[in-house]
Amino acid sequence: MSVFLCVHESSNKLETNIQGEEHIVIEVLPRSSDNILGLKLSGIIHHQDYQRIFPIFERTREAHGKLRLLLNYDDFAGWDTHGLWDDMRFNTKYRHTVERIAIVGGDDEESWPRFTVPKKYFAPQEMDAAWDWLHSAFIIDPCEY
Repeated sequence: MSVFLCVHESSNKLETNIQGEEHIVIEVLPRSSDNILGLKLSGIIHHQDYQRIFPIFERTREAHGKLRLLLNYDDFAGWDTHGLWDDMRFNTKYRHTVERIAIVGGDDEESWPRFTVPKKYFAPQEMDAAWDWLHSAFIIDPCEY
């Protein structure tokens, strides 16, 4: 299997093209700033995609300590086997680093991160509200877990 990776600095997109499989894109959303990182996940996530995401999280964690995430699952289709394993590793490694997660689209809760932090679901048309929630003061609401 041949894998081709290309990071487009101008658009913050990670593109993975695996021969015989669909085109994958993980995009760092342009409204990401400071400790708030927004990702749009499309298609099926592979091991190679996580290999490119881990350094982004590390740099953000080193610079800001705690992270707040916006995960746009609107076009997400799941993981391959190795990608699922990487997702479990990611959840284990960063469970104490992430303090809040806004989930946009993708109403299948099985695909959501398993962090025990406040999570809130937003419909795709509520993207602005999701960003606002991440920027708001941190108030623990047990209903958001």
